[in-house]
Amino acid sequence: MTNRDRGIVAVLGVLLIALSVAVALPGSSSGTAQTVPLPGESAPPPSLGPTPAADVVYREGTIGRPSSINPLTARTQADRDLAALVFSGLVALGPDGTYRPDLASGWSVDDKGKTWTFTIRDDATWQDGVPVTSADVVYTVNVLKDPSYTGPLGASWREVNVTAIDDKTVRFELTTPIGGFLQAATVGLLPVHLLDQAPIETLADDPFSLQPVGSGPFVLTSWNAGSASLVPASAANIPAADPSAGSETPTGGAGASPDAATSEPTPTATPEPTPTATPAPTPTAKGTAKPAGSPKATPRPTPVPTPTPVPTTRPEAQLPGIEMSFFPDAAALADAYRAGLLDAASGLPPDVAAQLAAIPGNRLLSYPRTTLTAIALNLRPGNGELRSPLVRHGLLAAIDRGTLIDDVFGGAATRADSLIPPSSWAFDAKTSRPVRFDPKRAAADLKAAGWKRLAGGWAVPGSKKPYQMALISPDRATNPTAMAAAEAVAKDWQRFGLQTTVTGLPPTAFVQDRLRAGKFQSAAIDVTIGLDPDLYPLLASTQVAKGGSNFSGIQDVALDRDLIHARAPGSETARKAAYAKLQARLVAKDYILPLAFRDELVVVSDRVKGQTIRELGDASDRFWDVLSWRLADGG
Repeated sequence: MTNRDRGIVAVLGVLLIALSVAVALPGSSSGTAQTVPLPGESAPPPSLGPTPAADVVYREGTIGRPSSINPLTARTQADRDLAALVFSGLVALGPDGTYRPDLASGWSVDDKGKTWTFTIRDDATWQDGVPVTSADVVYTVNVLKDPSYTGPLGASWREVNVTAIDDKTVRFELTTPIGGFLQAATVGLLPVHLLDQAPIETLADDPFSLQPVGSGPFVLTSWNAGSASLVPASAANIPAADPSAGSETPTGGAGASPDAATSEPTPTATPEPTPTATPAPTPTAKGTAKPAGSPKATPRPTPVPTPTPVPTTRPEAQLPGIEMSFFPDAAALADAYRAGLLDAASGLPPDVAAQLAAIPGNRLLSYPRTTLTAIALNLRPGNGELRSPLVRHGLLAAIDRGTLIDDVFGGAATRADSLIPPSSWAFDAKTSRPVRFDPKRAAADLKAAGWKRLAGGWAVPGSKKPYQMALISPDRATNPTAMAAAEAVAKDWQRFGLQTTVTGLPPTAFVQDRLRAGKFQSAAIDVTIGLDPDLYPLLASTQVAKGGSNFSGIQDVALDRDLIHARAPGSETARKAAYAKLQARLVAKDYILPLAFRDELVVVSDRVKGQTIRELGDASDRFWDVLSWRLADGG
């Protein structure tokens, strides 16, 4: 893959699974990290801490291989999982949709939500013993803002101004206040003392990203292409911190704009095993099936800028160690789980996950996700036939989303009745308008918009020939789920009488050549809405320009106002009201056709205790409460 391809892949979160990893490394500047063995070699004894006995180590398997264990450059789910354990941000996810201090002991925000000030914990250290300072925060943010950085997190920080007040105090200035800034502040920090000379454009392949030194709850002691071993930071042989070892306090950062400081809703093509039909979960209604026995998430809205929390220290991990195992496919992972070699399995297709959970002594955890699978329509002036809300409503009503969820997602998804996840504090059930599968209503909508039904299909106003709908998608190798969803939508539209073709494209062609260039009619996309659902980058008029994510070309001044009001800071009541107004407009206009919000399924042994369900942005967010996990028979 070329550097250009990697940039496109990262920008859209297209995380290609590497089937093998070249891990013969040159000497690293990354402090105490263990030398990585070559694939097939046994790992050398870890030098950072004791190796726990196998029967007390938590063992999890996932699909794919690590290739860049760095929170800013992670390419695969395995990368993100390891980075979530090794690295920390200023704040972290808390229970019921809240945020809690992590590397920061506390924070404050001004009345307008424009200036945020964080204080770093006195006991926060890197895993080589160097104190975490504000210089590390400034360095990390400047990497994210640098034009050479092509990862998916850049849009969240590119226009935020960051200043180090002193070694332990850092300030962020937002030109336009953003209510969801704490979500952005969860990004894992990088150590400036190890990376200040590393070129940003090659950071993903820098030795540091294979031998990482983080400040998180676990230390990576060794890894190879098949597994990774981690021990709690509290048990590792981390040198005592030298209070005088901080980096020189830097200042600076770029200006800010309305596009700042929240996780951008980014169309993605996340690879995962293609789910199969006939899942084991028992459906309660078509398209809303949930695995039997799954714990329920009960998010509590916390949209108000959070006052300074009580300073805390990080609790010690109850797990004496973690062993992550990497598998090439779902079959190999399932076989290892059945053989009793694992305590948990993640990333499996829903039907396989449910089958494993049905084995006595196991259970299925179902985490609601903020990842939306949807159909984007080209609404630019040159595509007038799709610009009528009646047409878009008709196209949505012609999709049997219940069957699509059962067949494509194996029932492990919730029908999307708006662009805001139903698990979100911002979701408003009153303004949500479910669109049921109704071909007769779909036909009536198209006719009301001036379309005519011909013997060979549907014709747009003024045409005597059937309209040809071209539906593009990430190809099957990149994102099998998005491709399967596109094929399901195409079949429904074809049955409805709309001539439709599906084309799967590799990442660069899909994103750069078609979406960004506006050369498409319809596209199957995955959109990461985020835990604080900011739809501005996806829908605002200003985001049509080059580099923006409004690929549909939506231009609506009234919508822009609603998007700005919804993302602004305010009281819980005010923000909920703003989101209700925004959602009402979204469901009335159907700018984008929502299909489903998928769930993250993890099969776990009853031996594992302490996991709590909450809404996730990425699958790696499931480690938000890893410090409370324990093993019932020893740990």
